[in-house]
Amino acid sequence: KTNCCIRATVTDAFYLDYNPYVVKECVATNSEVVNEVHLTDIDKYLGDVVDMNTLFTMLDEGKL
Repeated sequence: KTNCCIRATVTDAFYLDYNPYVVKECVATNSEVVNEVHLTDIDKYLGDVVDMNTLFTMLDEGKL
């Protein structure tokens, strides 16, 4: 769930000086509103939320 496991893992990674990426099509929770709130917070404060197309572009360009 985005609001539990994903959020906790991203927070831990952030505080260990990693730059976490979350692929938004790969996470979910019981409520779409809750999912969006946590993805917005993650993107604003803890890491980067990207869609799959952006991820593939970054991989193709060697940015990851």
